[in-house]
Amino acid sequence: QYKFLAAKEERVAFMGGYGSSKTFGGVLKVSHLAMFPNNRIIVGRFAATDLEETTQRDLIDFLYEAELLKVAPNQKTKKAIVYCVDPLTGQNLGYTSEISFQHMDDPKHLRGRHIGAYWIDEASEVHKDAGKNLAGRLRWPAFAGRYQGIYTGNPEGQNYLYNDFFNEEALKKITCGNRRCDHASKDECNAAGRLKRRGINATTFDNYLPPPDYVEGMLSSYSPAEQ
Repeated sequence: QYKFLAAKEERVAFMGGYGSSKTFGGVLKVSHLAMFPNNRIIVGRFAATDLEETTQRDLIDFLYEAELLKVAPNQKTKKAIVYCVDPLTGQNLGYTSEISFQHMDDPKHLRGRHIGAYWIDEASEVHKDAGKNLAGRLRWPAFAGRYQGIYTGNPEGQNYLYNDFFNEEALKKITCGNRRCDHASKDECNAAGRLKRRGINATTFDNYLPPPDYVEGMLSSYSPAEQ
């Protein structure tokens, strides 16, 4: 979780087993990104009901308890307005940021206004095009040079998240993507491309906070392959 919070790459994925604290990691990271004045962030899941009952609720509860929430989202705007506070001193900077909550069952509707960051929770449920469309909106001037797209969720085999963040054979083939690339070699170009993404994996056992019977209960109900 600390590696995820500290990651500066443009695209970061934190994939882990049940109870590995990946969603709360997303809550903390989005809250931190919202501390930058005038930032705009999109947070989403596949279905609107799941978004409101889990990811959105967890994030809003944390912002409220941390006294960072200025305006809660409503059914009309679905946006939270957040106070910008210096994370080191706790000083209110006198600015606000905006967090917009959107369901992502139709990637085509994820277009329009510019943003500084986005978070897709339970990303394995969401089509790859959702992230691609959101990445195309990372051009909000107030957050230039700090753009981040973050993904959290449970591993679901060799899907697009596996290929984009964890598949070493696929990662060896990526390039910087710049048509005016001036790298001296393919290796340099590949290194530049890889520096823009990071995959972090955690198992259920890595989190020592859940009670022992939580893990034991899962183990006793799973097959050896599921374990």
